[in-house]
Amino acid sequence: MKIGIADANIFIDIILLTLLDEFFSLPFEIWTTQSVLLELRDSQQALIHSFSDKQLLTIHDEAIDDSLHFSRSLTIADQSILSLAHSYQVICLSGDLPVRKWCNKYQIEVHGILWIFDELISYEIITHQDALVHLTHFMSINERLPEGDCLSRLSARQDTPQK
Repeated sequence: MKIGIADANIFIDIILLTLLDEFFSLPFEIWTTQSVLLELRDSQQALIHSFSDKQLLTIHDEAIDDSLHFSRSLTIADQSILSLAHSYQVICLSGDLPVRKWCNKYQIEVHGILWIFDELISYEIITHQDALVHLTHFMSINERLPEGDCLSRLSARQDTPQK
């Protein structure tokens, strides 16, 4: 089973897309840390905690590895997930550029929200049509998404026959 450790922006995006149940339906173990949860609003924390209560999310205490070289652009929450990802060699789920750069430097597999879309489709948790709707909506509210990657996915999904 794959293990993915998620940061706050992933949870925020998944909540905005109303895909939280689908995200936790993926055949992955999802981890995060207390400091990541503290970056969320109270209502978002409550939603996330409900998946911990169902044992679909593991919330780790902070265990920042000071021997790792973290840049000043990485928050304590970032450092907490990166320390875990490095220690356990698990996938890091983040859209934050400093986190992604650090993962690449330390050879930690890292993916963002578009990869999660791909996985939701791959595991047939959402349909191609659902993905089109969600991705189109997401592009309208999130200007930091890589436009080229989004457009290529939209184009590919429009050409994919429905099951």
